[in-house]
Amino acid sequence: MHVSHLCKIGHWHGLGGNAADCPYCSEDGQCGGGMSLPYPLKADKDLRTRLLFRALFHSRLHDPFKEFDTDNVQTEDALHHHYDFETGWHIKPVQVKIESKEMGRGALRSVYRCLIRDPDSCNIMWRNATPLVAKLYIDGAHDRDDYRNDVKMQMVAKQYATWFNKEEKAPSQIDFVEASYIKLLDRNPQQRYAIESFIDGTYAKFNTNAGSLTVSTETGRVRSTPQAFSHYTFERSGKKELVVDIQGVGALYTDPQIVTESGKEYGDGNIGLAGFALFFHAHRCNHVCKAMGLTPFDTYETVVDPKAPPPKISLGDQSLLQTATKLGALDVKQNAPLVKIAEPVETPPSPSHKRPQGKRRRASQVDGGILGGAGAKRRRSVSHFLKKEDFPHFVDIDTSKIPPTPTVEALVHFKLAIMHQSGRLEESGATNHQACLYHFQRAAQLGHVTSMVALAKLHSDTAYHKDILPEVSIEDKPLALALLSAAGERGHEHATANLATSNHHGYLSEKPDWQQAAHWYQKYITLRADAASCGSPMQGKSEEEPEHVMGEHSYGWEEHGLCMADVMLALAELYSQGGNGLERDPQQAYDWYGEAAEEFMNVMKGKLANRCYEKQAELEAELPDEEEDGDVTM
Repeated sequence: MHVSHLCKIGHWHGLGGNAADCPYCSEDGQCGGGMSLPYPLKADKDLRTRLLFRALFHSRLHDPFKEFDTDNVQTEDALHHHYDFETGWHIKPVQVKIESKEMGRGALRSVYRCLIRDPDSCNIMWRNATPLVAKLYIDGAHDRDDYRNDVKMQMVAKQYATWFNKEEKAPSQIDFVEASYIKLLDRNPQQRYAIESFIDGTYAKFNTNAGSLTVSTETGRVRSTPQAFSHYTFERSGKKELVVDIQGVGALYTDPQIVTESGKEYGDGNIGLAGFALFFHAHRCNHVCKAMGLTPFDTYETVVDPKAPPPKISLGDQSLLQTATKLGALDVKQNAPLVKIAEPVETPPSPSHKRPQGKRRRASQVDGGILGGAGAKRRRSVSHFLKKEDFPHFVDIDTSKIPPTPTVEALVHFKLAIMHQSGRLEESGATNHQACLYHFQRAAQLGHVTSMVALAKLHSDTAYHKDILPEVSIEDKPLALALLSAAGERGHEHATANLATSNHHGYLSEKPDWQQAAHWYQKYITLRADAASCGSPMQGKSEEEPEHVMGEHSYGWEEHGLCMADVMLALAELYSQGGNGLERDPQQAYDWYGEAAEEFMNVMKGKLANRCYEKQAELEAELPDEEEDGDVTM
């Protein structure tokens, strides 16, 4: 038997261990859920939160189930679905009593008192059954997958909390409420409820999946541990997942949202890389992050000023409201900005408070739709162009040191770049040119192919980069060629086409380089053939970048106008003429004219096909005689 302990500010907690481990007590010494325990608790292998809630519900000073009239509530048979991080899903039959009267209501779910007991232990009085709360979606439009996503997400977050607590430098213990769901078998149709333990105390939300931060009403500051925990989950998962939407009582949390690199799994609130970008835009590594050795993420704001505070955004900024709505990540009352830390929260949200469950938008919609379509050949009128000297934090990119595949940080920098370009992260709604260019450069430096082609366009021709910072004039054709080459080496289809034509005609260099032109023409043909064998065009994607990373944006490079027959004809002419670094090769020319003729015939261009056959005939005399079978050379 272990007697419950007194926490550091004088509340009794049923932990069966050190009072310093109380998950209700924050790092500031504030306790959100005090209770009185007049009796000892039996030690078992369950996690401490189970004991904590049992103690709470049977506390002499406060019993939220005191008004639960069990005699007048129907007993129902149900299947209890529970998720274990190591062993997966488990199902067992139970008996439940759920009040018909709401205990409370959030924006998405109604909350009811609930009791659960094992059907094999019917001798247990209902007043001694496990007291819980049952949550039912108000709109009734949520199916089994929604409940499973919610439960799995919370239990995965709970596992991250377990790992966090085991870290030597963790400043205080945190935990997530145990979550599960039940399916009532006696109802028609069979109904599902989410099941959680009841949290008593002052409820607060610390961050969201839209990048919002909330200050403490007591201290006027952003709580350190919840933000450090989110950062910890990013690194603990190998930069694949991020637990956000941290909310609860003290250091006992519930209803988190997990966002992933791919944007898959964990429901509609998983906004993918945009969630990573929004978190790190608002996050400033605090003393907990530093103590735990977490790696700071270099946003433009922190590069300019390492001690820069988190961004403060006005509540009435409609452009930010629009962005957060597209992200599917606004608070359910639809009145919270993308990032807001300037004012304390006066009214905490309810425990069932969750993000909207609308359809998750595609990445192009999340980022404001600024990258769609081809670039125009004429630039809009700009009264003043920004030069290189207007960018004090200009990043010099050594293309020889770019990694072969993009890092996760590269993908986050890219998301931040396009958000800054669209003005979605600025209080004024205007483009932040310096921040946008910085994040494009960092993304390219870390291997992001789309950022390479974007910067190549920016540096290549100041009259032709509508889709990336049209107000900026920093032409540097050697750098443009180097960036385009790096993208081409990584399999970007449109980059290879433009490299071929640029080297063919000398657009980005002092003179043509036909050897390089032939190399890139052949690379383009190979990429197109590989894409055709897979049944779909590449649309400019890199071989190394999956669809959710790359998108369909090539910043005008897709306007090369080359078809396969044109490329084959260009190769034939290069080898037929020779020069500019390429040795003349009649055999190669003859073969490529033949390939081009067949391709022109396939697209119903007979005249061009005939010309290719004529060129072949002219080259036949230069070809070596083929030896007949059986001929003997003396």
